[in-house]
Amino acid sequence: MDRERKKRFAVLLNWLAEKYPLDKAPRVLSTTDMADYYAVLADIRIERLEWGAKWIFGHCRFFPKPAELRDAAERAPATVIPQLPKPRTQIGEVILPEERQRQEAEGQEKVKEILRGLHEKFGPSARS
Repeated sequence: MDRERKKRFAVLLNWLAEKYPLDKAPRVLSTTDMADYYAVLADIRIERLEWGAKWIFGHCRFFPKPAELRDAAERAPATVIPQLPKPRTQIGEVILPEERQRQEAEGQEKVKEILRGLHEKFGPSARS
């Protein structure tokens, strides 16, 4: 996971460096620069940093310092952060979506059977 995050972070900084050249020459970030930025921003989710980099590109004139990238990442809407899965209500086997649909269809069919039986036994309800 950390390796994937570092790759995404490197892509992010290189993208920003490309967008903010130095006096018409490409900006080249050293591995030390990358490591320093990574160390300072390691506590922020990569999705927020990516969103922040895009925000900086649209709003800032100069290559960002780590604090500016942090501020931009903190502006990211909550929808940028992937939602955690809902907690499981039962411990045990996992029910696949197709199986769950089948079980729900069976349950609905049982309810319809019960309602038909009640209708036959007692006649239509006042709401019908």
